[in-house]
Amino acid sequence: MMILTALQKQIGFNDSERALADYILNNREKVLDYSIQSLSQNTFTSTSTIVRFCRKIGLKGYKDFKIKWSAELQKEYNAITNVNPDFPFTEDDSYKEIQKKILELFTESLQKTHSINSNESMEEAVDLLLKARRIGIFCVWRYLSSSLEFPE
Repeated sequence: MMILTALQKQIGFNDSERALADYILNNREKVLDYSIQSLSQNTFTSTSTIVRFCRKIGLKGYKDFKIKWSAELQKEYNAITNVNPDFPFTEDDSYKEIQKKILELFTESLQKTHSINSNESMEEAVDLLLKARRIGIFCVWRYLSSSLEFPE
């Protein structure tokens, strides 16, 4: 069973283990930086409770948990697909998820641009850039709030 599934279902967990699972789910990336002592302090549990918890979900111990949890999170981040370019993020997205979505948007954009450009159009673009006296590069950042109203 995957760690995420075990943490979400919490089958056979006692109160301390449920609190530990909830903490891990709410601090997915943060716990990867914690030592067992730090996790123990932050969850108000003992280190032996954490080790028993790890064994209960089929792992050897806390180090094994961190390795496998990191791999699961990476798989989850890699699985993000079909990002809406108009609203690519939600307030619930982690920084890792946002980075992954930006990467996917850039990759898709480059692939689409590559597929529609011909050698001739690229040569023409390079020629125009080389002949230009000035080249301006601009970036636009739009922040859209849900309270904005758009005319119809």
